[in-house]
Amino acid sequence: MESEKWSKSGNDLALLRHVTHRSNLRVLSTRARAQQLPAVLQSMLKRGSTMTKLCRIAPELPVSNLHEAIKDYEQQLGFQVAMQTPNGDYAIVERDDIAIHLFQDNANVHTPVAIHIFSPDLDALYAEFQQSGARVTQGILRKPWGNRDFRLKDTFGNELKFTEPLQEG
Repeated sequence: MESEKWSKSGNDLALLRHVTHRSNLRVLSTRARAQQLPAVLQSMLKRGSTMTKLCRIAPELPVSNLHEAIKDYEQQLGFQVAMQTPNGDYAIVERDDIAIHLFQDNANVHTPVAIHIFSPDLDALYAEFQQSGARVTQGILRKPWGNRDFRLKDTFGNELKFTEPLQEG
């Protein structure tokens, strides 16, 4: 299953094709290739229409003890509780423009998830998390695609990957 996303920036047209089979993300072109555009997108570009902007994502992470998870996200990662359900099985923690939804997973074994969070000052964030006692599992490394990142795991095995955006130029 494939989905294509197009964005228009000045005269340049960038195509990102997300191949959900095997979860590969490939940048196929950074110049206009109008003949490859699906008909609906060709029509939108001719009319000057744009696709509706997406602005925020809020991943849901499974935890086996919500109270403990909230404490760890507050004390080790600097998040604050924005909302918690009265029955205590769901909470939202936030820091800056990032919201993470935590839910009580009562399965005997749950599958941890991984998320990327971007920060412009990776070195300072890394130092902050080391000082707070967060479970850093990978120090700052430059990845083959150019980004620098470090990784940590929460108490329940969910992996948070903190990534520095690539510098333009």
